[in-house]
Amino acid sequence: MDEVLSLLRQTHVAAGCIGLAAFWIPIVAKKGATAHKLAGRVFAFCAVYVGTTGLGLSIWACAHPPSFFGDPELRQIPPERVPIAMAETRFLYTLTGFLALSILAAVVLGIRVVRTRRTPHRLASPALMTLLGAYGLWSLGLVAFGAWSMLAIRSGEHALPSTGGGRYWVTIAVGGIGVWGAWSDLRHVRGARQSRSPWLPKHMECMLGAGIGFHAAAFFFGANELLGLDLRGAMRFAPMIVPFAVGVPAMWWVIARWERKHAPADGAGT
Repeated sequence: MDEVLSLLRQTHVAAGCIGLAAFWIPIVAKKGATAHKLAGRVFAFCAVYVGTTGLGLSIWACAHPPSFFGDPELRQIPPERVPIAMAETRFLYTLTGFLALSILAAVVLGIRVVRTRRTPHRLASPALMTLLGAYGLWSLGLVAFGAWSMLAIRSGEHALPSTGGGRYWVTIAVGGIGVWGAWSDLRHVRGARQSRSPWLPKHMECMLGAGIGFHAAAFFFGANELLGLDLRGAMRFAPMIVPFAVGVPAMWWVIARWERKHAPADGAGT
């Protein structure tokens, strides 16, 4: 199992690095050109692999932290600290599972809106609807997990001390955003039969959103695992928040700029 886990981690990181590099090529390349299409396919493949392996690793870590880390690693922790380590593991990997599902759902929807741009009534494929449903359910679970953990800490029935309850506001906030995002995407898919709006803005929103998720995961693990920065408390999540704080406004600016540029002239079509 240790070898399987090591292989999954290594290929997950490798695909993440390739995907990060490929993400920027379609942004700077001419839209529809060979470089744009090829790099887009590479990014999509890496995103699906990273999302799938990330989700699997997150479920594994949340379901059974001892086997995820391995007995040798746990033996290095004082016995009284093991429940705390397991609680912290579950807290962290509920968030990585959210990131994995958000990337998967965004990429699959982004690909589907391109493939069904002439037949939007076919947008709601079983795989897409399953992913969006799982994304929404995981987001709801994050909210419930955060609320339950805060109540358990307050009543003294949690492994973490009372000072550790504040971190669960992160899961509640992130889960709430995820619920809104999943509901918005499901409404878009449901309305695709009647919609005559351009498909490209939704494609850009999905692929840029997946790229933001890529950067959030890379920044977080890069700062905490590769660089070994000793970030504590809420500051530990600062590297994850930065890509969202910068990327989301930039994404909506790009989409709004495209929509203004391609808006029909007053009176057109009348």
